[in-house]
Amino acid sequence: MANAEVSVEARLVLPGAPAEELDRVTRNIRRELAEERVERVELVPGEPVAGAKSAEAVTLGALALVVLPSVLPKVVELLQEWTTRKQSLVVKLKLQHEKRSIDLEVPLGQDAPERLRAFVEAAKQGLAD
Repeated sequence: MANAEVSVEARLVLPGAPAEELDRVTRNIRRELAEERVERVELVPGEPVAGAKSAEAVTLGALALVVLPSVLPKVVELLQEWTTRKQSLVVKLKLQHEKRSIDLEVPLGQDAPERLRAFVEAAKQGLAD
């Protein structure tokens, strides 16, 4: 049976914002994603964040997710909503399912919704094989 999970690397960029604000936004997004039906969402380990209130060593603005293909559009929608709340926020995504991967940037560009749909369909089809 094919692997049902999609791995997602999310890199948040908040130009001109202090490190502690990017850390706060990242943690808030992580909390909201955890309330969705994602299999797993974690901060990416890394160096301690200068100026952040947490002593946890994480990569600033980075999240690692594991989701089912059917949940992926909801995850992207949630990130899209965050880019309207925080106007300068950009989220760079790398989606990986088995040997297939795509890169997307949120807010979504013109061709991104179709690329995302095709990726999700291919991942779902792989499950049926």
